[in-house]
Amino acid sequence: MEIEISEPEVLHDLCDYLRRHGFVAVASSRERAEVLIPDAGSDLAALLLLRARIRAWRGMNPGIKVRVDEYA
Repeated sequence: MEIEISEPEVLHDLCDYLRRHGFVAVASSRERAEVLIPDAGSDLAALLLLRARIRAWRGMNPGIKVRVDEYA
């Protein structure tokens, strides 16, 4: 999956947060990152886990938009 963030200066913070929670997150450009969820079990589970983690992160970083592209 790929994510895109509205504030590129905090992309690395988001990637670090996701890595601390067991995800593999690597920036692929200034505002995008590739994300893998190794233990998800299915694509749907991976998507739901990623969205839940992003919601939690956005709670600590209000106003920042993150778009998930599940087909990337």
